[in-house]
Amino acid sequence: MSNVPIRLLSVLMLCSGCTALTLEMVWLRRLSLHLGSAGLSATVTLAIYMGGLGFGSWMASKFHWTRPLKSYGYLELFVGLWAMAFPVLLSVLTPTITGDTSWRIILAIPLLLPPALAHGATLPVLSTITKQANNTAWLYSLNTFGAVIGVLGSAFVLLPTIGVRNTELFGMILCIAVCFASLMYRYQDSSTTEQTIASVPMKTLLLMGVVGFASMSLEIVWSRLGALLIGGSVYAFAVVLAVFLTGISVGSAVGRRLDRSHLPIATIAMGVLTILGCYSWRWLPHGLALGWDWFGNDSMLFVGTCLIGCAMAGA
Repeated sequence: MSNVPIRLLSVLMLCSGCTALTLEMVWLRRLSLHLGSAGLSATVTLAIYMGGLGFGSWMASKFHWTRPLKSYGYLELFVGLWAMAFPVLLSVLTPTITGDTSWRIILAIPLLLPPALAHGATLPVLSTITKQANNTAWLYSLNTFGAVIGVLGSAFVLLPTIGVRNTELFGMILCIAVCFASLMYRYQDSSTTEQTIASVPMKTLLLMGVVGFASMSLEIVWSRLGALLIGGSVYAFAVVLAVFLTGISVGSAVGRRLDRSHLPIATIAMGVLTILGCYSWRWLPHGLALGWDWFGNDSMLFVGTCLIGCAMAGA
């Protein structure tokens, strides 16, 4: 087993999640100008990026990484260089995405899929260093928490203050810094055994596929409803995505302490909370009105965020 400290891997995965979602929010903003709809661009960005993360993770799990930390650094470097070149790539494709909506959606794939594949591969690469399921779950939790920081920081701080391109450059610099830290750290991998991949029952794979389909569908619906509740579909998407990722991060941190016997109870609880959350959306405007009456107009975004978080408790 390699002697890379878990603290270093934790910092790297936290930064990786932050850069991934910072850049996703920037590219969502860019694509909304070309697709003509922030809601449509949110759907397209989420579908392509999440699909790329999943496919990249699956592809990375098929390889035996002899130098995982360096490989991780090169993946982050690729994303950083892609962020630097993104405006040029977009300008090259702009003349070809002025047709109908279907072609514009299809041509968004080559812009978003490559960096999503690279970021999807980061956790499987580093998991070959940890060798333990608990440590991998911890890295996943930190990666997701970093994604929450990236969503909220980019949507509510960086984009309004320094603009789209500078936020994009911030993500690029952070990617390159993570790459530099990965490549400069010296360690010796004492592991000589090949990586073993445990087989997953088909029933479990199908269940996870259904859960993922339902989760992403609900996230899109909730982002549309959130836009009606707090206004500004990009901000609504950021709030919904941040709440969603926070739930995943906290759930992952808690789940690593549980054994398999708790899985049925957790699955049932998730379904019940999701149903209750979907039913509660009709009451959220009343809660927003109470928040305005109690705390004033300046509290609308905060109150709306809290209400969305309560409705999405089962996510």
